Amino acid sequence: MNALEARRVVVTRSRAQSAELCGLLEAAGALPVLVPMIAIGPPSSFEALDGALRSVAEYDWLVFTSANGARSVLQRTATLGLDLGGVATLRLAAVGPATRAVLTDAGLTVTAMPSEHRGEEIPESLGDVDGLRILLPRSGLADDKLRGLLRDRGAGVDAVVAYRTTTQALDAASLEALDDGVDAITFTSPSTVRGLVEGLGVAGARVMEQAVVATVGPVTSEAARSLSVRVDIEARESSAQGLVEALNTYEGWAPRTSSTAP
Repeated sequence: MNALEARRVVVTRSRAQSAELCGLLEAAGALPVLVPMIAIGPPSSFEALDGALRSVAEYDWLVFTSANGARSVLQRTATLGLDLGGVATLRLAAVGPATRAVLTDAGLTVTAMPSEHRGEEIPESLGDVDGLRILLPRSGLADDKLRGLLRDRGAGVDAVVAYRTTTQALDAASLEALDDGVDAITFTSPSTVRGLVEGLGVAGARVMEQAVVATVGPVTSEAARSLSVRVDIEARESSAQGLVEALNTYEGWAPRTSSTAP
């Protein structure tokens, strides 16, 4: 039997972006349990982002640290009638295959992607950036670590908010689904971890203890551990496909929950 067959697997990413992961889980025989802990929306103002995008030809690098950032910028450039691919001097960098895929699917060329899928590895993959200008579109929740690392290497960095991440409250259906028992919980970003931990409160420890915890990559794993959440599985490739593959090859599964056991 497939390792994921009849496993109840919690998907915590936003409802609007859960289809791919849920579809891959279903194809592997799992039973996705949608518990959306975040929502992705536009920034409170487009002024800074629009100004930077209208002047994008003045930058040497455009660095994307997430698929959400890439999607948000592409949507905004379409609204403004801009073409990133038409700027010959602009190079694009992406963190992780999912981010790269958003850009390449739009016909853009990604010049740099760190082998380790975390923003802190971007400076090394860009090479010499002394005196160069870098545009860094990011979440409203992002910290200044990457901007600081790039500035330490002599780059001029403009960080602008491209999208907003908000935590969603657990609704009655989600609480009931968790109470019914789950085999695994997947986290695709630090925000999804924080959302579930805060949403469950003291009950979170019990839920996490009884389920396999899987993350999409090292940044999310670090966030989980910082909140005292045990990480059992970390995807080698930071993508929905990589996460499902990691779940499917995991050897530490407990017997299936009674409600789903064949």
